[in-house]
Amino acid sequence: MEETIKSNFYYDPQRQGLSSSLWKTLSGTPSVVSNKIRVSSAAIIHYADLFRGFFNIVANVPATPTNAYLTGGTSATSVVATWNAVTDGEFAITIDGTSYDITGLDFSTASDMAGVASIIQAAIRTATGNSFETCVWSTNKFVITCRSAITVTSAVSGGSGTDISGAGATTYMDSETGNGTVTAATNSNKKWGLTQLNKGLKCYFELRGATLVAVSSDESGSAQETDITWDATNWNAKDIKFEIDWSGHSIKFKVNGNQVAFHDTRIPRGPMSLYILNELADNFDIKYLEGKDIDTVV
Repeated sequence: MEETIKSNFYYDPQRQGLSSSLWKTLSGTPSVVSNKIRVSSAAIIHYADLFRGFFNIVANVPATPTNAYLTGGTSATSVVATWNAVTDGEFAITIDGTSYDITGLDFSTASDMAGVASIIQAAIRTATGNSFETCVWSTNKFVITCRSAITVTSAVSGGSGTDISGAGATTYMDSETGNGTVTAATNSNKKWGLTQLNKGLKCYFELRGATLVAVSSDESGSAQETDITWDATNWNAKDIKFEIDWSGHSIKFKVNGNQVAFHDTRIPRGPMSLYILNELADNFDIKYLEGKDIDTVV
């Protein structure tokens, strides 16, 4: 007969350091600085298997996270009539690690440059399948914003439409190599919580650009996500309690005791391990990690 018992978990870097018998380094060189785990351009995962319970990770993000963005050159085509003649516009771009061929852009109905930017934005969002990206006309140039990472534009390989990347005879977006300028995301691209990497199980907080996201995923591989507005006044450069209350059928995400997300459709059904990732070279610090009322079947 199976019996479920409850156990607790506590990890204090001041007491335990960063022991290789407890943590596996997945990338980079994590360390302990000022009695905190510091993860900079690195990732670590704990060896313990944890199943359900209440988990608290006290983390410190040094400054307000920002999005990545691409600023086009100032020679961008600004004559609306030139854009109106394009009904098959196309360009290539990589956003948040995925390459996209943006094709079939029809600018015949644009009445001004803001309208041109709006059509480009809609096409990018259709390609990525989300609404995170923006494209605006700023005085004399285009600015495209995404969450984590972006590249300059280029011509679609083997494309048959009108190249509007800037690499062609007409400048159009003027956002190609040599003219477009990429500004990287800052204090972003971080994950902290629980995961089982090979099975794709997830239950963690993630910083994507300027947005904090609560993420959970079961064995199906598709995730339930909730966007959370970053509170710069109360969260910047402070030791903040990021809490995950994982029951059998739901997950409550909390920050300093306040619920910020509730998930009930993509709930992991197996054990996971504590996981810390920081893709950027900034000082993402973990003061301590704890788990309470963790289920163990004996």
